[in-house]
Amino acid sequence: MENAPVEIFGEQVPLIAPKCSTAAENLIFHDIIFEGNRDYQKEVEALYPKPWGHGYHNFFTLGDLHKVSCSNSLNCEFYNLSFEDNLGDGIRVEGGTNISVHDITGKRGGHDIICYNAVLGGEVYNLKADLAVNAGVRTRSAKNIKIHDCVLNGGTGMAYSPGMQIQSTATNWVSSGIEIYNNYIHDTWGPGIQVVGNVPNNETVSIHNNLFVSCGAMPAANKLPNVGAIVYDGFPVDIEYNTVAGCYGFGFVAADYDISSTYPATATIKRNIVVGTKKALYPGTGSGAAIANLLGSRYIFTCLENDIYGNISDFYDVAHSRCLSVDPLFVGSGDYRLQTSSPCRFNGYQLGRYNGVDD
Repeated sequence: MENAPVEIFGEQVPLIAPKCSTAAENLIFHDIIFEGNRDYQKEVEALYPKPWGHGYHNFFTLGDLHKVSCSNSLNCEFYNLSFEDNLGDGIRVEGGTNISVHDITGKRGGHDIICYNAVLGGEVYNLKADLAVNAGVRTRSAKNIKIHDCVLNGGTGMAYSPGMQIQSTATNWVSSGIEIYNNYIHDTWGPGIQVVGNVPNNETVSIHNNLFVSCGAMPAANKLPNVGAIVYDGFPVDIEYNTVAGCYGFGFVAADYDISSTYPATATIKRNIVVGTKKALYPGTGSGAAIANLLGSRYIFTCLENDIYGNISDFYDVAHSRCLSVDPLFVGSGDYRLQTSSPCRFNGYQLGRYNGVDD
C-alpha cells in the first residue's frame, strides 16, 4: 500500500514475525511475493531524507534484536520468495539455529536481502538479486553457514554496499565455519565481498570457486579507495580457485573498507585467476594491484600458484611463489570458462559453476 503506517510498522518492526520472538520453531514460508512500493512510502520519507536502511517495513524477522540468542528460532526455512522495492530487509534473523534460505529473488531492497545475526548453522543459496542500498547476503557473528550459488548484480546505480558482508563486530560473539562458493557477483560499487571483524578469535572464512566481474566501481565522491573483489580485515581468510575480471581497486586486498580492525590474521591466496584489475575511481595506495596488503605485518600471507595477468600491477607488499603471468584463455567475452588449452587447467585449478565448468 502507499503511505504504509510507521506507527504500527515502526523501525525494525517487520510485516511478518513470530508472536513470541524468542521461541520460533519449524516455521516454513514459501511462494510469496512481497512488493514494498518503496517510491510511495511518504510516511517514512518524512522521517528521513534517505528513507532506506532504517529497517522500516522489513518483510520477515525471526528472533529479537534486543535478546539475541541462538535459541530464538530453530529449524526454519524460507524458499520461493520474491522481495521487491522495499525500504528495509528481506529476511532478518536475530539469533537462530539451522536456518535455511533458498530460491529467493530480490530487487531494489532497502537494506540487506538476507541478514543472519548470531545464527548457528544454516544455508543461503540460489539467491538472485539486483541490489540497492546494502548487501545481498550479510552475516554477523554467525557460525557454520554456507552461502553458495547466488547471483548478485550491483549494477543498479543504487547499490553502494558490498555484494556480501561477513562481519563479526559484537563483543563476545565471534564467527566461524563460514564458507562462500559458486557465486557470481558483478558490478558492485563496494567490494564484491567484505570480510571484517573487530573482535578477537574469529575463525577462517573460506571463499572459493566464485566469479567476480567489474566489482568495486565506487564513485570517487565517496572517497573509498579500498574496493575490489574481496576486501578483508581482522579475519583469517582462505581464498582459492576464484576468478576475478576487470575489478576496480584490487583483486584481493587486506585493508579497511568502512570498518577497521586491529587484530592479526592470516591469508591463504592460492590458485586464483585475477585479470584486468583497474585503479579505483578514488585511487589510494597500491590501487590497481591484483593482490595487495595494506595492513603491513598484521597479515601473514601464503600466496602461491595464482594466475595474475593484465592488471595495473601484480602484487603490492605480498610475498608470492610459483605464480603465473599468462593469458588464462577464457572461452570468450563475458564467458569465463576456460578453453581446453588454458594454462590454468594444467595447474590443478578446480573450476566452479560460474567460472569455468564445461557444459
